[in-house]
Amino acid sequence: MCLFTQWGCAPPHCQKFAETVRNIIKDEAERRHLGASSLPGLESVPRTSADEGGLAAAQSPQAFTTEVYIDDFQHLTQLLQQGYELFEIGAKVYEILGLIEKVVKREGPARVMTLLGFEFNSTTGVLHIPEAKATESVLLIRH
Repeated sequence: MCLFTQWGCAPPHCQKFAETVRNIIKDEAERRHLGASSLPGLESVPRTSADEGGLAAAQSPQAFTTEVYIDDFQHLTQLLQQGYELFEIGAKVYEILGLIEKVVKREGPARVMTLLGFEFNSTTGVLHIPEAKATESVLLIRH
């Protein structure tokens, strides 16, 4: 427990847990690179062959990595297919641990933020107002 408050240490505790999750993903990725058997529970994640540009095709373990800050995981790879394989490994690890992945942040480089019911995509610069929020806003204006 923190010296100041019970909740004051949440970020460091979350970071430590996330680093443990990251280490599982990195361990599985290195096993695939070396052609070793998968960690228990990760056997069902399809392996991408070296010919298809998967983790087995990497020149060295330094060619791919997973980094984490609090709850944001980033997979860095030389080849796109390696990134896809890391994503699938991560998704299975999250599922096994009961963690919820926000899929909208997983697809592409877009960062979609929701604030007060409005969605802003920082990559495209598009502001989206869902129909329910638009209706609520119009009713509020009319009132």
